[in-house]
Amino acid sequence: MSLKKRVSLTGFCLVGMIILGTLVQQVALLAFPTIKDSVFFLLITNYLGMYGLGLPLFFTVLKKFPKSELKASDEVSTKEWGTLILMGLGIMYLVNLVFGLLMSLISGGSGNVLGEMISGFKLWQVLLLVVLTAPVLEELVFRKLLYQVAAPLGDKGYIIFSSILFGLYHMNISQSIYAFFLGVILSYLYVKTGNLKMSILTHITINFIGSFIPMLMTSSAVMTTVFVVFVLLVMIIGLITISKNKRAIKNYFRNEDDVAKFNWKEIFLNPGMVVFIIFCSVMIIVTFSMAFK
Repeated sequence: MSLKKRVSLTGFCLVGMIILGTLVQQVALLAFPTIKDSVFFLLITNYLGMYGLGLPLFFTVLKKFPKSELKASDEVSTKEWGTLILMGLGIMYLVNLVFGLLMSLISGGSGNVLGEMISGFKLWQVLLLVVLTAPVLEELVFRKLLYQVAAPLGDKGYIIFSSILFGLYHMNISQSIYAFFLGVILSYLYVKTGNLKMSILTHITINFIGSFIPMLMTSSAVMTTVFVVFVLLVMIIGLITISKNKRAIKNYFRNEDDVAKFNWKEIFLNPGMVVFIIFCSVMIIVTFSMAFK
């Protein structure tokens, strides 16, 4: 099977997963109307559709693809792992800060769709859904399964490809931007170590710091102030870390062999990917417009 066809089928599968999530959610609303008042249960039903039904669909399609074994087994030092997490958090906080300020000037809101959705969650709900469940399922799809699709692109090509799809899949502007950069970090860890557990652990850590800790530290005015200082410090340190390592990052992605394998037209200008990109772009516009209501 050609790479173009593999990528096209992947695009259709991802759109199918999103649609199945929405359909199951709507069926659940019809059967149990009271859950409309609980964002937590709405997300649970969405996940059941996306991953409970969508993942088996993806696995079925993948059986048609040639198997690609990830043999990398390099270890990641604690220092490198901490550096990557700082980079990821630095970008995430910067994007949220800049986008939040712009949205507050334009619409008077924060524009942080995820933050607004989970603001009413209890701590155990954030821990279960955002910190544990989402990272495991997303890493399974966007690291392990997408490697089976994009292995012919080489490691760097796979990292770029999977990160673009990971960003678009989040379907709102701020999340899509920083999810792309987080995707680069998570995919890099996966191809370097060959261990999905490493990318899952990193994803869990970032979600824990980015979603769980804020709920713990905003219970009072004093704690909120401490949290704001914490965010600014992490953001500054993270951006300084990126600046110090920018040459190493550039050199890593200058591998001519992998660059030659990455044919943008073949990868993105095919029916499945075009549908996926248009679908996610429309949803990004829709979520953005909701901030003005």
